[in-house]
Amino acid sequence: MTLARYELSAEGIQPNMDSYFTGIIGRFVMFAVGFGEYLALPPKPRDLTNLSIWTLDSDPLD
Repeated sequence: MTLARYELSAEGIQPNMDSYFTGIIGRFVMFAVGFGEYLALPPKPRDLTNLSIWTLDSDPLD
């Protein structure tokens, strides 16, 4: 089901591409954008002490 079938898109900009490839390209673009933001933004420092039994400190838990 395409927009061209119902004449809702301009004929000059209709790509000759199957929707299967559109989905693949969309997923690749979204992965690339997300990974680029991951690399560009600095990570937040987090305190992970007392998160598991291997990182317990000697202070008693409340």
